[in-house]
Amino acid sequence: MRVRVLYTGLLRRYIGEKDGELELPEGSTVRDLLEAVAKTHRDRFPSEYLQGGGRHLLDTVRASRRGGTACELDQPLEDGEEILLLSRLAGG
Repeated sequence: MRVRVLYTGLLRRYIGEKDGELELPEGSTVRDLLEAVAKTHRDRFPSEYLQGGGRHLLDTVRASRRGGTACELDQPLEDGEEILLLSRLAGG
C-alpha cells in the first residue's frame, strides 16, 4: 500500500522535503511508517534519532491523520492515506 507523508518542523528540515510517498506492506501501522521514514532517510537524520532502532524518532514524532485525528503507534494505516508527521519537541 502507498501512504503519503507530510513532513513538518525538524523532520522537514532534516529530510529536506515537505512530503513524500512510501510503499508499505498491507496491515502496516504508524510505527511501521515511522520506521520506514527513518530507514529511507537514515543519512539525513542526526545519529541520535536512529539509535536503538530509531527509538528517539518514535519518542519525539507524532502522527496525525488528515483532519487532525492523532494516531497511536499501533494504529493500522490504509492505502492512499495521508499522514502528517509532527515533532513533539518545542522550544520556548
